[in-house]
Amino acid sequence: MEDVGTVGTLAELLEHRAASHPDRVAYRYLDNGEEESASLTYGELLAESAAFARMATAAHEVGSKALIMCPPGLDYVVAIFGCIQAGMVPVPVYPPSSLLPGRDIGRVLSVANDVDASVAVTVPRLEHLTAPGAMGDLKVDWLFVERGSGEQPGPGAPPLGGRRASPDDVAVVQYTSGSTGTPRGVVLTHRQILSQLGMIQQAYGAETGMEGVSWLPPYHDMGLIGAILGPVWFGGASTLMAPNAFVRRPLRWLEAISRYRAAFSPAPNFAYDQCVRRSSPEDREGLDLSSWRIAINGAEPVRPATLERFYQAFAPCGLKRESLWPSYGMAETTLVISAGALGRNARALRVSRDALGAGRLEQVGHDVTASASVELVTCGPPAEGTSVVAVDPESCKLVGPGAIGELWVSGPHVASGYWGRPAESEVTFRAEIAGGPPGTYLRTGDLGAVVGGEVVVTGRAKDVVIIRGANYYPHDFEDTMQAAHPDLREDFAVAFSVPGEETEQLVLVQGAAIKVADHETLAQATRQIVRAVTDEHGLRPDAVVLVAPKHIPRTSSGKVRRSATRDAYLGGQLPTLYEWRATGNADRAIPGSGTVDEA
Repeated sequence: MEDVGTVGTLAELLEHRAASHPDRVAYRYLDNGEEESASLTYGELLAESAAFARMATAAHEVGSKALIMCPPGLDYVVAIFGCIQAGMVPVPVYPPSSLLPGRDIGRVLSVANDVDASVAVTVPRLEHLTAPGAMGDLKVDWLFVERGSGEQPGPGAPPLGGRRASPDDVAVVQYTSGSTGTPRGVVLTHRQILSQLGMIQQAYGAETGMEGVSWLPPYHDMGLIGAILGPVWFGGASTLMAPNAFVRRPLRWLEAISRYRAAFSPAPNFAYDQCVRRSSPEDREGLDLSSWRIAINGAEPVRPATLERFYQAFAPCGLKRESLWPSYGMAETTLVISAGALGRNARALRVSRDALGAGRLEQVGHDVTASASVELVTCGPPAEGTSVVAVDPESCKLVGPGAIGELWVSGPHVASGYWGRPAESEVTFRAEIAGGPPGTYLRTGDLGAVVGGEVVVTGRAKDVVIIRGANYYPHDFEDTMQAAHPDLREDFAVAFSVPGEETEQLVLVQGAAIKVADHETLAQATRQIVRAVTDEHGLRPDAVVLVAPKHIPRTSSGKVRRSATRDAYLGGQLPTLYEWRATGNADRAIPGSGTVDEA
């Protein structure tokens, strides 16, 4: 790895790259995920971001919080580095969608009020956002990114913000996706981000000048830290495309990897499944994935079956099994906590389903039936300088070997806390192990264990379904039900429990991708869900609800919001196509079901 010197801030890191390799391509952008429309060298990026910073500092103070509302692309990259060079604090948010503006505006207003933003940054083609009332009562000064102007500052140029940022200054406030609650602003300093980038380089064996590809939204940790800030540390190039380009045709992602000979590309679990399900062997012909040696699967938890399906589908294209890297991380740790190459320092585990329900990991042989076992995958060892332990969330004591606990993390990449939430930050980021070694830990809210030095994630503590004293993980039910019938929508499944008269009841909500929602098709799909879940998990659902996919609440990063879905169900606010209840073994169709909106 090429020495990055003694840089202490992201601004210094960019200056170092621009001085060392001014003509090396840093970023490319693919229109529609296919045609290269623009690129930026390190020298050009420094010049463009410096020009933006000069404009920003003319009217705004160092430390001002700036909402980044640019669409994915090179303007977004310039906006981030421009704010950093100006000494402002970038706060990435989604620009409002033309399809659902009300939902997105509400989120922007929530973030703006929470962080006390005084500036918003966008591009000229979104100038309509600045019109009075277009963004509700958002009160900010607007700045526009206009690329094509700017001259690269010479060596020793004075700091644009009036003073040099220090390593412990706030670099970014990154809002969580809100999958288990209200989005919170994670405060990241320059030191924490640079520590994390060094950990990523070490964990994955990233090389100087390495090519990367990303379609990930740049508003969250994997897209922002991994695909935008990471390449500057590696001194490589990042080829970017809009998330919608991937959604419309997932194979565009792999075609870009093949075309640019990329070695590094991260994505959540569902993306790998989409590439398999929405391509044929004929579509894959001509792909060369032999360069892709760091295929990061970042989800909680990573599905072993997904990894195996993806490998089997794309091994003929040169993909190697050890190129698949199950990884674990979160915004509160900047990005990565642990990572491992499949078959080297990450592996599949088959464990007892009953023991898992009782809070233990007990490995079993392959002769144990599928209904009595669960397959998990480890996410490799903790990154260098990181400590991960499993702790009883009630007593705050370390759990014994083989026991599942809440995963606690410490390391130089752990964030400072949540913006404007000192009490919550104290509880979440400065936890101490009862009777254990001194030091503070981040409480992740994830359940799991450390097995043979490798991290195993079993699920989110808030999402665990507890019925008759046994623990069930909702993603297991969700995997089963969305595969139960061909007309059920992938990645639109939600499982949760609700109070019953004697015990908690299991409710399953599933998006139905059915053009004509006739009664018999809906009834058949529901029956197959009930049968599959009962057979595979030994637990009969109490209710199964089919809805149009657009009615399942999702975060801005695409994750289903289980708690919000549960609240909508309990409040009678979930528009239902068909509902089945176990009480009296009655099936019930909801009047008015007809054409299902595929949105």
